[in-house]
Amino acid sequence: MLRAERPDAVILTTPYVLTAAVAEEAIRMGCAVLIEKPPGADYAACKRLVELAEAAGCLNQAAFNRRHIPVVRRMREHLGGDAIQQIDYRMYRIGRKENHFYSTAVHGIDLVCRLMSSPCVRANFMYGRLPQCGEGVENILVQLAFQSGATANLSFCPVSGLVSEGMLVTSARGTYEVEFPIWSAEDTSRLVFANRRERTELPASDGGRLFESNGFYWQLRSFLLCLLEGRKSPDDLRSALETMRLTDCLRERRERI
Repeated sequence: MLRAERPDAVILTTPYVLTAAVAEEAIRMGCAVLIEKPPGADYAACKRLVELAEAAGCLNQAAFNRRHIPVVRRMREHLGGDAIQQIDYRMYRIGRKENHFYSTAVHGIDLVCRLMSSPCVRANFMYGRLPQCGEGVENILVQLAFQSGATANLSFCPVSGLVSEGMLVTSARGTYEVEFPIWSAEDTSRLVFANRRERTELPASDGGRLFESNGFYWQLRSFLLCLLEGRKSPDDLRSALETMRLTDCLRERRERI
């Protein structure tokens, strides 16, 4: 298909264990690539794609839609240049009994790393096994410390009573309460900023449809604009390397780095 059609761009939504091989073939043929998360089965695969795409001069983007959710973009705009001090991130799901939930938890790790804009210097990983739910099913708690001095706690509960995802983000000026709209979730998108003097709900929307509110619209829009304008994506594969380094720790069930 690639040889016959010679497309300008390819959007890869293959299972993550196949992504790197398919992406490599597309890049070698000169196609721009938007690659669904995680971009490769591990850090090494992602790094190979980075090197290949940069050598070929191909536009490339990692598809982490949480980066593009309207409430997240609005929060970053409201933050301005203020440094983040702490993030508490939660992800709850119902009936996710696969033994590779890290491939979904990667969303939370990526967003936290992206928001911090600072290298992670220490990480602790704790696993609460749930043998009654199946082999390899577990709750995961991650604690991260960043070079900037900021810290983060992330909790992932794949077998809970509701589908919910959100975070508290604290800066010197105050704290943001962020609720994400998730497929089939009861939650709605919401962003609140609070400190000692005020509590304000900040409006943020790309439209009323779920693919707009959960970031997929803006993610694709940003990729296509980069393609049309011939510029590098700020969400290129290189920006996902820190995410993949930490996700490898979950895959390998490491306890600290």
